[in-house]
Amino acid sequence: MELPEDPRVGVARRALALAWTFYTVFLAAVLGVAAAAAGSDALLFGLPRWVALSCLVVPPVFVLALIPIAERGIPDIPLGDDEGGAP
Repeated sequence: MELPEDPRVGVARRALALAWTFYTVFLAAVLGVAAAAAGSDALLFGLPRWVALSCLVVPPVFVLALIPIAERGIPDIPLGDDEGGAP
């Protein structure tokens, strides 16, 4: 006898795939920016340019990009078993 799959499991799998994809793109962007700016000796904010760009500029860009992705890509689902919702 096979039990029906809870629809929350499908949502959780899609959210996990979205999170891993986002993290992979983030790491590729950080490493790509660091590698592209590694040859210059110029300073930005008192740090080498590759450090400033990859550690201070790229993460806020990805945080701002994550807000609409999370709002549109991950639906709100009830976590309880009852239909009435949480008290």
